[in-house]
Amino acid sequence: FLQIVVMNSHDLESCFSVHARRKPDMKKCDVMSPEDSPATPSDWEPSAEQLQFLVPGLFSKGNSYDTTLEADLVLVEQKGPSTRYNAQELLMINYRINQKRIIKDLLEGAKNGSLPLRKAVEKPKQKEAPQEVQVDAATGDVVEEEAPLTMTSNDADLVEAVNEFNDWIEAAGFPVNKVRAAIVPGMRVGTVATEAIAEGETYLAVPKSVIMDTASAAKSPPLENILALLQRSREADFFSILLHLVYETKVLGSKSRFWPYLRLLPSQDDLSAMNPPLMFDDGDMARLEGTDMKGSVHAYKKLVLRHWDGLVHFKDHLEGVFGDVLTEDVFRWAHFIMDSRCIWWNGSRHLVPLLDLVNCAPGPTNSGGELLSAARPHATTMDPDTAAATTRAAWAFEAGHQVYENYGQPNHIYYQYHGFTLSGNDASECALITVEIGSDDVMDRDPSSVRLAMREKGFYSGIQSFCVGGNKKWNEDERLKNWLAIKFNRVDATTQEVARDLKTILEERLRAFPLSDSNVDATADIIRHEKALLRKQINDLKASWLKFG
Repeated sequence: FLQIVVMNSHDLESCFSVHARRKPDMKKCDVMSPEDSPATPSDWEPSAEQLQFLVPGLFSKGNSYDTTLEADLVLVEQKGPSTRYNAQELLMINYRINQKRIIKDLLEGAKNGSLPLRKAVEKPKQKEAPQEVQVDAATGDVVEEEAPLTMTSNDADLVEAVNEFNDWIEAAGFPVNKVRAAIVPGMRVGTVATEAIAEGETYLAVPKSVIMDTASAAKSPPLENILALLQRSREADFFSILLHLVYETKVLGSKSRFWPYLRLLPSQDDLSAMNPPLMFDDGDMARLEGTDMKGSVHAYKKLVLRHWDGLVHFKDHLEGVFGDVLTEDVFRWAHFIMDSRCIWWNGSRHLVPLLDLVNCAPGPTNSGGELLSAARPHATTMDPDTAAATTRAAWAFEAGHQVYENYGQPNHIYYQYHGFTLSGNDASECALITVEIGSDDVMDRDPSSVRLAMREKGFYSGIQSFCVGGNKKWNEDERLKNWLAIKFNRVDATTQEVARDLKTILEERLRAFPLSDSNVDATADIIRHEKALLRKQINDLKASWLKFG
């Protein structure tokens, strides 16, 4: 259908003629000769009969897309530094935009055609509503400039959920609130400034009344007995909030006072579609072969399973509260929500509506999307005067623009617990490595003396993880130097010796990495990130070796 707009009149007539006779040879509809001058939607004037043939196909093509033209335009114009869309993906999105523009232009032109054509245009009864929501900074109302070609029921549910959530937030009476929830293509949901926000200014103060944490869990009578039993666990607070989350979401559902917030959280279906490392199957894990990320993700998945197995001991008590809704899949979903969305202050976790919708970016960018400077990491504190979780802006935001926070973590943390990576994350970036003291390391040594040396330096396991490269200076990492000294049996290792030992380990790691991955996703990104960091660190170590040699 798109090729029609670049056909000359002769090929166009042939195409319709062939189609009318239902002949299989449709080549003339797919090609045009180089010397032909392409027609455009503005100067092409097909007959009403031809348009009646064309319009149903245009509607079918337009309604086959999962996104709207408006949503795609936001994707390519977005200035945030997220690497969710690399150059190849942006090329594909731009191609899709051009297709949709042609379809849109043709349909708009068709609406001005003859009466039979107008009936053909009006025939589809598909629900039309905006998938991408633009928020009026002053009122917070959804702005619908143009109706998109299509919208799925899931999109409509998300629009409704965002609107309900914003109404709920407004009714809660926040001491300070200068943002609203909005749909952000590629990021699902984020926040936009309702007024200009200055750097260092308090833009959000969330009252305790809407926060989910151990305090709100303790106020839930049905959970009282099971929470009392869990107090013997070292992770009682974690389980308290997790079970609180499951009970409010899966048992109470729309009856929960937190429902407008809970409804906006990623669902189990969303989680399956996102496929973060917690959900990886054997095929996904195989792509990480040779990287220390594989061991880290495996340990994370094992921890979640251990947490689930721990709860099974209280099966009878849990069934009395949750019935059959607390399955392993539901538990894994809740664990992911806790790991990816909890906000910390005073050493405790909290689920904080609206604040946990603020997306991540390392700092402000220029008009070309280039990072200007790394912002300070996010910090939220509980203000005793207002009894609200208070957050100040790390940099300035204009009204109507998306608000970001710098989570201040390296990419391997973002990848493992959130399922994404960021470019421009240099201030926090470092590569994950795992270093083991194995049997070969203690073959000619007294094992008990090695264990004693480990305990004296605060090591209680023979496997330790470190973050190297980027802005993290290896020669200032005392924990790393102490571990290498024990591993290589060097009591007073020189800087040159530490550099040589670390260089040997990193070279081994780099050789084990998988070959370039042709996939376009977070796993391919994290492998590229880690490789680049290791290569740079090895080169820095070589320079240090020469310097101190």
